[in-house]
Amino acid sequence: MYYDSLPFPYAGSSFPILQLILTLLTTSLLLLLIPTLVTCYFARKMELEADMEAAKLCGIDICIRTLRKLDSFSRRYATSTRRIPLMSTHLSIKKRVEKLQNKLL
Repeated sequence: MYYDSLPFPYAGSSFPILQLILTLLTTSLLLLLIPTLVTCYFARKMELEADMEAAKLCGIDICIRTLRKLDSFSRRYATSTRRIPLMSTHLSIKKRVEKLQNKLL
């Protein structure tokens, strides 16, 4: 039994089980990755909407000062500054401030 239609045709027809395992691993990784990316996107979008609502209630200047203060606290106590923006549920403080300033204009 050969799996010629699977996405790894160069795994060799003498090792069809290897080809099947590679296909199952790739499929399972995609099934885990895609919902995570969608969830992170909507979390970032809702965070921006929350920032805009807070700016309406308290004022844009207060929100920007608060975000900058949060940024100073996070830099002081952060153990790592490395982030993968696509996999993050929060935008960087810099981008959030830029979005609020763009709303001001």
